[in-house]
Amino acid sequence: MTENNNNKSLIKTVSLTPPSLQDNTADAERLIMAMQSHLKTNAVDIDLYLLRELPVLLRKWNYNV
Repeated sequence: MTENNNNKSLIKTVSLTPPSLQDNTADAERLIMAMQSHLKTNAVDIDLYLLRELPVLLRKWNYNV
C-alpha cells in the first residue's frame, strides 16, 4: 500500500498482489487486510455495492486501487 504525495491525504493508493494458485485469498479479504495493515485498525468495511464490483475493478486497474 502506498500513499499519495501528501501524508495527510484521505485518499490512499493500495497495490494488491493478484491471486495465484499459491494464494487464492478472496479479493475483498485481500483489500481488507491491506487496508487494516496500513490504517492500523480492524474497523474496515466494504459497502455491498463495492463488494459486488470489486473483482471487476481490481482486474481492470491491475490490482492498484
